[in-house]
Amino acid sequence: MSKQEYEFEKKYACTDPDGLTIELLIMGFQKVSIGEETDTYFSDLAGNFIRKNICLRLRKKADGAARLDFKGASDDPTAQFIAKLEHNASLEAGSVDQLVRIIELLGFVKHIEVRKFRRAYAGQFLGQNVNIYLDRLNEGIEYCEVEITAKDGASKKEMATVLERLSECLSAFLGSIETEPYREIVCAFQLRKLLSEDLEFVVKGKNAQRIFLLMLSAEKYHSSRSFDAA
Repeated sequence: MSKQEYEFEKKYACTDPDGLTIELLIMGFQKVSIGEETDTYFSDLAGNFIRKNICLRLRKKADGAARLDFKGASDDPTAQFIAKLEHNASLEAGSVDQLVRIIELLGFVKHIEVRKFRRAYAGQFLGQNVNIYLDRLNEGIEYCEVEITAKDGASKKEMATVLERLSECLSAFLGSIETEPYREIVCAFQLRKLLSEDLEFVVKGKNAQRIFLLMLSAEKYHSSRSFDAA
């Protein structure tokens, strides 16, 4: 089964996950799921997916559910929120390996695997259906994603206002805005670890493609840190 929606999203470092959970329940949000997720990101060999914030991702949950997601280039890479048309398709468990093989035959490569523990909440805010995700990455960092899904053609200005108002309501539990996807965050951590612990892996010729993509993602992540600091 496939579908497409326009996704408006804002992501923050989460400074108080427990306090945020309580606040969401007070505001009438309902917990809809909890559990581990593994996201495998694919990239083209030239790294254009990374440069343009294009996402081709296979998501697998602990219960065996799987989904393929595609999100095109960001409308405005400098914006404080993400607005993208998302296409996704639910997958049968037995078809996942074959799908990965087809993706690789089309010339895409596995870029990075992101593992996280996610608590998902759903509710209404200013007349919009809102999903809020509390994520703890395997790297030990906690984030909060605030997401509105709407049909193509929804007013970006209106959605941005809703995101901003909701973020203000939750600001006591949130830290700085994170403009980069988890893909880049995890790549930065993994590259740092490789450079400090496994130089043999780095210098082997057969690993050149993976190192190139890791460095591209890590550079993008650190550049966004410099931009925030400025």
